[in-house]
Amino acid sequence: LPVIGAVVCDGRPVPEASVAFVPDHSAGMTGPGAVVPVRDGRFEVDGAKRLPPGRYQVIVHPKNIDGFEDLRAAREYFVEPFESAVEVQPGVEVTIDVPRYGRKK
Repeated sequence: LPVIGAVVCDGRPVPEASVAFVPDHSAGMTGPGAVVPVRDGRFEVDGAKRLPPGRYQVIVHPKNIDGFEDLRAAREYFVEPFESAVEVQPGVEVTIDVPRYGRKK
C-alpha cells in the first residue's frame, strides 16, 4: 500500500526528518514496516514497500539543523525523536503533528 503524508510542527512543514513505520503488534499487525525521508514536510512510502492497512507506531527522527538561518529558527522545531500511533488506510493521507521541543501535547 503506498502511503503519502505530511510531518508538521505547530502547523508548519518540518523541513527534513525521517519517519519509521513500525507495525503495531498489539493490534495484530505484522511485517517489516518502512523508513522514509521527509523533505519539506512531505513523505511517501511507495507501494513496493507493501505496508498493509492497519495501525503503526511512527517514529519521527529530526535531521540536522543546518538548513536553518540561525539557532533561534531551529528551536521552533523539535530536536528529539517523536513517537505516535497512526492508522494507515488506502487513499487516506497521514499527517503527523510533532510538538515543539519541551512542550507537552
